[in-house]
Amino acid sequence: MTTELSTMNLSELEGVIDRLRLSFIDAGMALAEIRDAKMYGSAYVTFEDYCDKRWGFTPQRAYQLIEASKTMLEMSTIVDITTLPQNEAQVRALNNVAETTKDKVAVMKKAAKLAAKDKDGKPKITAAAIKKAAAVSDPEADRKAAIMGAHATTMFDPVELEAKSASLVVDTAKPLAERIIKQVKMIESFCRALTKFFDDNLPSDPWLDEGQVEIARSQLKSCCGAIRVAKAHDKPCPKCDGKGCKTCRQCGYMPKMTYEMNGGK
Repeated sequence: MTTELSTMNLSELEGVIDRLRLSFIDAGMALAEIRDAKMYGSAYVTFEDYCDKRWGFTPQRAYQLIEASKTMLEMSTIVDITTLPQNEAQVRALNNVAETTKDKVAVMKKAAKLAAKDKDGKPKITAAAIKKAAAVSDPEADRKAAIMGAHATTMFDPVELEAKSASLVVDTAKPLAERIIKQVKMIESFCRALTKFFDDNLPSDPWLDEGQVEIARSQLKSCCGAIRVAKAHDKPCPKCDGKGCKTCRQCGYMPKMTYEMNGGK
C-alpha cells in the first residue's frame, strides 16, 4: 500500500473508490467537450475516427459515455445523491427505459422502493431493478395515458409508414457517385433541419433557463452525431468496388470508418 493511502481512514478510502466508480461522468463530459470544440484536430477525420483510433471506442460506446454523463448532470439538478444512479450500467438501463429527466427520477425512486435492502436498510439498486421498476404499472400514469391516447392521433398511418420505409431502399439504377452525393446531402439536410427546428421553435418559459437549453442543444448534437456516423464515404466499397455486396449492405458504399476497417485506403 502506498504511503498516501495508508494514512487514509475508511471514509476517505471509500471516497477514492466512489470517485473511480463514477469516473465515467468525467470521461463523458471530456468526450463531449472534445467533440463539440473539435479538439481532435487534423490528425483525425471525425470525432468518431478519433474515438476509434485514440481510445479504441466504437462510436456507440463514446456516445453512451456522453449520454450517461448528461443524464447524471441533469438528474443531479433536481434530486439528492441518494436517488442518483451509482454506476454507468444503471444509467444505461435508465436511459433505455425512460426518456425525460422527470421520468428517470420517477423510475429511480420506484426502483429504490422495489429493490432489496442491504444490512443497513439501504436499497440495493441494480440495472435489473431499474428495468423491473420501469415495467411496474402505475395506475395513475396509465389513467392519464389513456385519456391522452383517446385524443391523440398517430404520427404516421400504415400506408405512410410503408412509403417511408420504401424510400430508404437504395436506388441502384442511379450511378454510384450520384447515390453517394444524395445520401450525404440527405443526412446533412436532416441534421440542419433538426437543429433549425429546435432553434426556431423553442418555447419561451420562465422555468426553461439557458442551462437547460444548452443541455438539450448538446443532446441534439449527439443525436446528429449518431446520424452522421452513417454518412457515405466518397469511394466505393473496397470489397465489391461499388457493385453491392453483404459488406456494404448492397448499396455500393459505406461510412469512412467502415471503409477503412475493410481495407480501403
